[in-house]
Amino acid sequence: MHLIVLGLSHSTAPVAIRERFAIPAGDVVACLDALSGDTIREAVILSTCNRVEIYAVCARVNEAAELLFSWLEKHAGTPLDRSHFYLRDSKIFSNVIELITRHLPDGRVS
Repeated sequence: MHLIVLGLSHSTAPVAIRERFAIPAGDVVACLDALSGDTIREAVILSTCNRVEIYAVCARVNEAAELLFSWLEKHAGTPLDRSHFYLRDSKIFSNVIELITRHLPDGRVS
């Protein structure tokens, strides 16, 4: 199994693009249900004003990435420019911990 993240952030896309792909909090459960299946076993969605990221557990990275790209296009109702997105299959946990610690008041993970 692989853990991948597909996303875009303030570093890769302007705000107008990020807004199109944002996932409102009220839609997260339905989005996760739509993504779950044989290709993506588990997923987590992180959607803020600065980034949209989907963390997914999958057996086949390329197949999962294509499914995520297709789903994001459908969700946004617009074709996406893949140059605004990143796909990672390593060092994900250090990225997540960095994000969490930046947003905790005392910078510690407990």
